[in-house]
Amino acid sequence: MSSVADESLSPISTLEVEDSLDLSAQAERELRSRRLLQLARIVMVGLVLSGITTVLSHDGITSGFLLGAFVFIAGSAWLNSAGATELAALCILWSLTALVSATMWFNQGLYSPAVLVYPCILVIANMLTRLRHFLMLLAFMLVAMSFMAWAAVSGWHVFEVNPTGWSQLVHLCVILSACASMMTMLAGDLRKALKRSCAGSTPSAATSRPRVSSRWPSAQVRSSRSGNGC
Repeated sequence: MSSVADESLSPISTLEVEDSLDLSAQAERELRSRRLLQLARIVMVGLVLSGITTVLSHDGITSGFLLGAFVFIAGSAWLNSAGATELAALCILWSLTALVSATMWFNQGLYSPAVLVYPCILVIANMLTRLRHFLMLLAFMLVAMSFMAWAAVSGWHVFEVNPTGWSQLVHLCVILSACASMMTMLAGDLRKALKRSCAGSTPSAATSRPRVSSRWPSAQVRSSRSGNGC
């Protein structure tokens, strides 16, 4: 009888597990899509602030790069709303990588404040994309920086180092604020995931404790009997 009952209950339990897995996967996709939209908004705000600074400083080349990156980020946000979350994430990451690399090449090279964006891009790529995309971004950044160093050492391209001014301070503040906002969101998601995993492992420990307490009275009876015998 017990085997028949187990066989009748096993399909129901399997369906419940599959439904729970589907719901968790859907929730993960929705969270990733929401975080990607927030990331796109943060990047667009940063591009607008940096664009205002470059326009006021009469830097037409960098302003054009920032405008092109803004268009790509806006298109990536549209792709995300259409359901292509992974493609949108790749567009955002590669757009930022191309923007940073071009800005470094046409300005101060490895001395440019834009190099600070590279680590932030890698952290976001590690959170939102697959491992091969992360490795491709890392390889591209290493090649780009090595090429700039070779161009500067060989004299093939001369990078003009600008004196420190208010425009550089604005760019640094924008980069650090945007990266801090992104890291805060991603770290919050990681903490929530850890809390959920800890909460999921708690019932198993809780169910194991009553078994110990159920055996405890018999141990007390045995100890009392042995005490009376002594």
